[in-house]
Amino acid sequence: MLKTLEIDVLENAIIAPLESINDNSNYNIHISLIGGIYTKTGACHKSSLLKRGNITLQALKYDFVPYLNGINSHVTGKSIYGGIIDLHYGHFLIETLSRAWYFLQNTQDDIYFLLMPYANKPKLVIDLPI
Repeated sequence: MLKTLEIDVLENAIIAPLESINDNSNYNIHISLIGGIYTKTGACHKSSLLKRGNITLQALKYDFVPYLNGINSHVTGKSIYGGIIDLHYGHFLIETLSRAWYFLQNTQDDIYFLLMPYANKPKLVIDLPI
């Protein structure tokens, strides 16, 4: 039986850039990335976390307080979280393009992505060279 595709609708969500962590003493041993989608109350949006198999690789920053950490940009209107863009082609195909079904049906909405944090690479899609 085919699973019905679903989306979560969040109002006033916050997106924080991803950061690599080397010391995961505040997190599960598998966590290597922090940052991502926060609800308007600052809670974790668990459905948006990066998972590979049964292992979650991403967590929200342990001591992050969204409204006190310099977040000052605001997106008006409806937008879509496109997921994480990994520069590895296979991960991009599976973890990012798997969300494309919704983009095709909602072409009027802005789409926001998070980029994997690599040394000397942009953190946000808007920083990519054109």
